[in-house]
Amino acid sequence: CCNNGNVYVPCLDVDACAAGAPPGGRYAFVYAHVGRPRWPWLPFIDSLKEQAESLAQETGGSCDIVVIMPAGDARHLGCRHRELLERYGVRLAEVPWALPPALKWYPKGWWPGKPDGWCGPMDLVRLHVLGMEEYRAAAFYDQDVELQGDVAPMMRCAATGRFLSTSGGVGEPLNVGFFALKPDKRLLRAAEIFSVNASFSERTGWADSGFAPNGGSFVGAECGQGFFHALFYKRRNLAARRALAAAGLPGLDAPTAVEAAQLDLCVWNYQGGTTCPRDFDCSLVRAHHKPTSQPQGRDCGKLGFRPGARPAQPPPVPQPPRGPGDGPERQCQSRCVHVGEHCQCGPGGGHVKRLQVDGVVRSCEETVRNPSGDTFSIGFSGSTITATRRDAASCWCDGQLYASCCIDTRKEALDELRAREVAAAAPSKRRSPPIGQACHSCCNDGQSRVACLDVEECAASAPPGGRYAFVYAHVGQPGWPWLPFIGSLRAQAQALAAATNGTAEIVVIMPPADARGLSCRHRELLDRYGVRLVEVPWALPPTLKWYPKHWWPGKRDGWCGPMDLVRLHVLGLEEYDAAAFYD
Repeated sequence: CCNNGNVYVPCLDVDACAAGAPPGGRYAFVYAHVGRPRWPWLPFIDSLKEQAESLAQETGGSCDIVVIMPAGDARHLGCRHRELLERYGVRLAEVPWALPPALKWYPKGWWPGKPDGWCGPMDLVRLHVLGMEEYRAAAFYDQDVELQGDVAPMMRCAATGRFLSTSGGVGEPLNVGFFALKPDKRLLRAAEIFSVNASFSERTGWADSGFAPNGGSFVGAECGQGFFHALFYKRRNLAARRALAAAGLPGLDAPTAVEAAQLDLCVWNYQGGTTCPRDFDCSLVRAHHKPTSQPQGRDCGKLGFRPGARPAQPPPVPQPPRGPGDGPERQCQSRCVHVGEHCQCGPGGGHVKRLQVDGVVRSCEETVRNPSGDTFSIGFSGSTITATRRDAASCWCDGQLYASCCIDTRKEALDELRAREVAAAAPSKRRSPPIGQACHSCCNDGQSRVACLDVEECAASAPPGGRYAFVYAHVGQPGWPWLPFIGSLRAQAQALAAATNGTAEIVVIMPPADARGLSCRHRELLDRYGVRLVEVPWALPPTLKWYPKHWWPGKRDGWCGPMDLVRLHVLGLEEYDAAAFYD
């Protein structure tokens, strides 16, 4: 079941290889993820953690668990995902690409950015493992691999400089769900160079390297399984050897640039009983890849399906970290709060859900998403957390919505909250000292100067709760910097929500054509501050009768009408109990 890229050969003796490894060192088990992470996630991380601790003890070194993700996908990690990473001490490594930037070939009907239709991104993102030089050896595993035995000999063997893999369970000469090596940035560079010059053909494989020892194409040949096999095992392929040489590895005159070998898949990457002897002893499996469901026939199963077997146990749940700073936030504990679904889709309020927690909420992340991609702003006041759907004024039925909040459960914090609630229920009193009258003759009623409104007296008659908004408007191509004082609006929105026991949002209204001009920096700013973007159909009322001479609709300058009259849309934002527009 092992091959050298041309013919079948005996599998490498792992124990003999491992004997040549130096003591100590830093090792890593590596996962990869492309796309929006779902839940459950990393289902067999318990087994990796157990083996990482065992490997560190056996070698006298250390062993990390690493998850590599494109930076854009890592932003979609929810608090449950991050809690899992923290609980298992996982290092998150954000990488700049899932496909080599200058990749020459991809299938017809597929294009970069298309989320499905080709396994290239999920396979080739793992090329980054090749360059993780901070580790003496690194082993990549698919997320459905359960480590069932001691893999330290394999890791120590990889530390000697060999590239290790196994064949696959359905006849493929290399299964990319597992490989191990001594990382070298030159290997990653060689893969990038190879991707520039190599195309794939159903007849001849990557860079015309063929499919040997298979008689023809195999599962995943057009993805990572064929790419890795061609680059590391096709010793006679000129494109592969030139890429390795161009990266600084041994040249074309050397016997080989990379010492690549294969291991017994029944032991090191088990993928079902059909590829193993009929009398195979399942206790020999060190890494179990497939099947993931109840085993059938000769199949060995996951430990959870084996009578008497003990699956790896999760580590103890750590105490939630205290909040930062020197104020009340330092006394709170970070929690991943289950907001859940809000399937009440009737008229009014279906896009807002409030829930009570045991304690006083000191802070929450401002923006969260559920696995369906719905976007929410998170507000809080006292013991109440408010989730407001921002991408649509609609309910949601995806219950996998979580928000990270810092909650103070101390008795004195709860007593203080109750005292505030009692005080708030008492008749409102004028603030002392009252707001001063700063201007004279600066208010009018449309005819003449009048005394300005007493704001506090007016506010005393407002009902509690409600939904409020601070509104900006923008017409034209947005520049940078943009919204320079949005931090002050966010602070006031939070204070307003706390004072009213309601919610307060920040809204930006823009014509659709101008909204399309928002760059990633603008959109990141909106996300960071939990801003709702509202696209409006016009900047000038469609039947406007008058505009200045020498000006016409669509002219970008010469009249302040569009930038002023677009804010008329604030008048119709009926979903809010009150809205305030600010330049």
